[in-house]
Amino acid sequence: MAKEKKTRKRGKRVRKGRKHETVEIWKKYELKGETATRKNTFCPRCGPGYWLSKQKNRLYCGKCGYTSFSLAKAEHAKPEAKAETKEPKQETKQ
Repeated sequence: MAKEKKTRKRGKRVRKGRKHETVEIWKKYELKGETATRKNTFCPRCGPGYWLSKQKNRLYCGKCGYTSFSLAKAEHAKPEAKAETKEPKQETKQ
């Protein structure tokens, strides 16, 4: 007469986040005449076959973490602060 193990019943788990999207290779190439040119570049560390993803201001490799920032967009995002020269106030006592 062994005791039965108590099990706790739960509802179905809901997956958080989004599902993995399949890579559509045909979107990574552009046809010009009879030649195909690549839109994205390959990762310099991982080699051919590993694409760099394009974000707003950088290129990123999901495998090794290589990141390359683009300077033109980075400068646009952070405008330089204008240097203002203020003369010290001189107080006059009478």
